Amino acid sequence: MLNSNFLIDFYHFVGHWYLAAEKVVEHQLDLTAIKLFGARIMADSEDSRTLSKIMQRHTLAKSAGPHPDAPITLWSKWFALHERRQALSVRQREIESRLLAAVRSAPIVELAAAGDQSSSLAATDDEVDDLLPGEDMADARSCAKAQLEALRMEWGAADEQLGYSRTHQEELDVMQAELDAAQCLWMAPARTIAGVAAKLHALIEWEDPGTQPGESPWPELRSILGDLFEIGDLNATPSASTA
Repeated sequence: MLNSNFLIDFYHFVGHWYLAAEKVVEHQLDLTAIKLFGARIMADSEDSRTLSKIMQRHTLAKSAGPHPDAPITLWSKWFALHERRQALSVRQREIESRLLAAVRSAPIVELAAAGDQSSSLAATDDEVDDLLPGEDMADARSCAKAQLEALRMEWGAADEQLGYSRTHQEELDVMQAELDAAQCLWMAPARTIAGVAAKLHALIEWEDPGTQPGESPWPELRSILGDLFEIGDLNATPSASTA
């Protein structure tokens, strides 16, 4: 029986297959892993980078001490984790490509019962048992499980060498820390336009799935955030004495 960490790593790796979405539900992966799938899809748009730079410039101008508006200070802590997670995501994709090139196949076998026109994919021994039931399928089950075990061993060796699982776990840990920091930011009452902008910026960056360019309400929310920057004059570097 595979442990839960392997299943999270495996389904993340083959997430572009239609089966991956079904396995996420079937194995009840936690919210962090599900959010990671969305985060991997999201491209860091030019607007996103621009908004981040404006917020960063504004907070750096206030870096002499704690900002009187708590969300500004909390935004800085969140943004550091946000950038760390994005860097890990890039590194993870590079390792994924190397892992895919190093192994014959992901640890998954295609099975078809006798007389069945369709085929199904299995990633665990239990799934093999479910897809090939009955005494007459005993030899087929044994063969499929042996093939699956060989693929697992090859995958595991390449994973250990390249550090795929280690990097993936580090990314999950940083992502959870980013979410915790974001929740603290969102709960903090804002007393300035910059504070409101900081909260909205973090919310957009975390929640926008980025599955379809221009999909509502994300362009509209980014436009509203831009309005807050203009109203609060955040595009200009504020002086240290400005609240």
